[in-house]
Amino acid sequence: MSRKGRYTAETHVVLWLNENIDPTNDDYQNTIARLHDVVNEVEPCRTVEECIQHLHESNQQTAFVISSESLGQHLVPVIHDIPELDAIYIFCNNKPRDEEWTENWRKIKGVNTSIEQICDALQRRSR
Repeated sequence: MSRKGRYTAETHVVLWLNENIDPTNDDYQNTIARLHDVVNEVEPCRTVEECIQHLHESNQQTAFVISSESLGQHLVPVIHDIPELDAIYIFCNNKPRDEEWTENWRKIKGVNTSIEQICDALQRRSR
């Protein structure tokens, strides 16, 4: 995707929460590259606390959070009402089961099984 297609505003950040982040892993590198096709700033976080800290330090940036299902269940109740948080995407392996707990949280915009689905959703929200 060209830079023109990106969500280029400096006021947006994607926080990716995954306790298994490994910068040397090809899947990690491919995911980061794909996210950078859509947004300029991507902050990987390994813990709920680290993600919360990034949200509080966002300095008026609009934030999007991508979380694994297991960490999302702990994170969402804590961050849901933060004004800078625009949307939450749950990245999971078991969509039907994972959708059950997400139904009561209005900022959860998707339960997705691929990073492509999440990137497509981020692009749609950026318009």
